[in-house]
Formats: sequence, structure tokens, C-alpha cells
Amino acid sequence: YKSKQFRCEAPTGWRMIENQGGAQRASFFGPPNGPAPFSASIAVYFYGPGSNFSSPREYWAAKAGSGPGALLRESEGRQEFSKTTVLPPLHGKAGGPVREEYVLVPGKGGFYALVLSAPEKAIDGSRPAFRALVDSFKPGT
Repeated sequence: YKSKQFRCEAPTGWRMIENQGGAQRASFFGPPNGPAPFSASIAVYFYGPGSNFSSPREYWAAKAGSGPGALLRESEGRQEFSKTTVLPPLHGKAGGPVREEYVLVPGKGGFYALVLSAPEKAIDGSRPAFRALVDSFKPGT
């Protein structure tokens, strides 16, 4: 996938929506098969001047809370953290644990948040696509 804002390896077979407004630049939905098809999402957000978050640390503080995985890890100029949230049943759908994994990437004038969100039964099948997107992610100039 390539835009003026960033480029990355889009997950094969995943559906995509672009320019959703606000900070959200693109979202990918998948995996297309496995125990819970299309139940995971990978979202790409950008936060710059005038946005809700002025720094990756502020974003982490707002999103991570104090639960397990809230530790902010740094590697090669990127920051990562994860958390599990338990969603209640809603609109006739079962609730349950949802795993969220975050990678914060510096960009010109701000930072990108790459976010994987999946039910626990789909996280293992979604993680390779997320890691490939993260590893290939290049902010625009």
C-alpha cells in the first residue's frame, strides 16, 4: 500500500478502508480465514500538531492504562505496548477478551500509531500480518 502519508505491506486478502477522517488514515480487516474471519483490524493513525495526542508517551499513557503489558518498550526509534480489554456482550454478540497491540512510529511533524485489535481466538492468526505491516512501514516525507 502506498499513499502520500506512508507506505507499507498491506496484508494479503485483508479488506481495506482509507481516509476515515480524524487521525485514522487506513484500516485493514482480516484475516480472511481461520477461527474468526475478518474479526481483526489493523489501523494506522497519525497524530500531529492540533491532534488529540502531542507525543507518543501521552498516547501510551491514555491507551495503556496500568494493566499487564502496559510497559512501554522501545526498539529502533519505535515504541510498543499491548493490552487486553474485556468487552461486554453488545447487540446480541458475545463479548470477551480483545487483544490490542500498538507500535508508535515517529513521522514528520508527529507520530503514527499502528494498532492491531483482535479477539483472543484470532490474535495468533493476525499477528504475522501485523508484524509484516509494521516491519515494512515507512512514513512519508
